[in-house]
Amino acid sequence: MTGREPNPDAVALVPPVTQSTRFWRGVNHAIISVFRLAMFTTARRRYYELDRIPRTGGVLVASNHISHLDAFTLSHAVRSAGRNPLGMGKIELFRIPIVGGWFTKIGHVSVDRSAPSPSAALAPAAAALRSGKALCMYPEGTINTTPERGLLEGRTGIARLALDSGVPVVPVGQWGPQHAVSAAGQVSMLRAPRLFGWLRSNRRPRRPVCELIAGEPITAAELSAAAGSAETGPDYRAVTDLVMERIGALVVGLSGLPEAATVGGGTPARKPKPERS
Repeated sequence: MTGREPNPDAVALVPPVTQSTRFWRGVNHAIISVFRLAMFTTARRRYYELDRIPRTGGVLVASNHISHLDAFTLSHAVRSAGRNPLGMGKIELFRIPIVGGWFTKIGHVSVDRSAPSPSAALAPAAAALRSGKALCMYPEGTINTTPERGLLEGRTGIARLALDSGVPVVPVGQWGPQHAVSAAGQVSMLRAPRLFGWLRSNRRPRRPVCELIAGEPITAAELSAAAGSAETGPDYRAVTDLVMERIGALVVGLSGLPEAATVGGGTPARKPKPERS
């Protein structure tokens, strides 16, 4: 645990955490298996150091975001590590008949963007982490269309969530999904053939390699230390930057591009909404 007093906004009026049954965990695994089939047709995959993802207990898995394919690769990798990967979505999705019920029973977590504070909006996710779930998150908040130039600046929601829940953060670096499915939704497998295209020196395969590596978990103690003194309030930006720096180091190892670790050097696919303090 972090040793900090619980944030009142983060614990007030939090609904009980839905514990998914074996059946609904099986449903989630079946969906991931479909993802795996989709990945097989569009890309080859290589995962490294998945044993760094804790097999038990709450954990927040944070990855860079470079393609629409990321959700497939990250969830499949976390499942391969022996965990049931869950995500967060806006509360409006959970209010859709039937679909919303499925999301809830599987164990996914809703985020109410109309909540009075960011901590209150993330309270259900923090409760899910404290109950032992594994949540996946993209701190950049949107797809980075120029990952070779660096990462987008991380959103501080990940810092709030990690500090409020007291769980470790596992940084994850990905490289290659942007070549399989671009930010514009172009699928390399479906591109038009070129005459003698295989002779081009800069050609890319139709099924590019998607690589993913898990880093050493950032412990609750490290996160708390980065947050600074409890008297002055936690420094969410410092905690977020720590996570992004760890992700950047992993991305450089996969891409071989030192510039890829530059926080703030990327280009967002869409302009993110201003953060609330």
